Amino acid sequence: MKRRAVLLAPAATALSMLAACAQRRVHAEEEPKSLMDAAVAQLLAQPSEHPFGAVVDFSRHSAKPRFHVVERSSGQVVQSFIVAHGIGSAAPADDGYAEAFSNLEGSEASSLGLYRTGDTYVSEQLEHGLSMRLHGLSPSNSNAYKRLIVVHAHCPWSRATSASAAARA
Repeated sequence: MKRRAVLLAPAATALSMLAACAQRRVHAEEEPKSLMDAAVAQLLAQPSEHPFGAVVDFSRHSAKPRFHVVERSSGQVVQSFIVAHGIGSAAPADDGYAEAFSNLEGSEASSLGLYRTGDTYVSEQLEHGLSMRLHGLSPSNSNAYKRLIVVHAHCPWSRATSASAAARA
């Protein structure tokens, strides 16, 4: 599925939601306020006792902050982070934009829709560290859990690379 994507994503380790919103604009650099407002409104409409949720805008370049933490009480963005997309979502030119989304096993693409956060674990890959499983709640992401769709950190300077760099010094 190719389309413009603004997602609401989990920002806590229990119940939080993801929601897809809007029509695709070609490589938009700045989100129109009305589109961001619509995404935040969808987030706030989801039942949750957690004080925070998040809006992920996959139309932005992956090197720019596109994971926006939203305070539910005020509806305001309180912090933004850089976030990747699945390698199966990358444009053919690998230009840093997500172009395709899928719910198919083996696609390695990000999925759109509502999510609930699941279990946390420490990844065996040192650069990923603490990771969180996601449960898809929409037809467009119903396979998320079995596809191992997760939220995780990325630290290219893991303990292993830091140790080898120190050994070379």
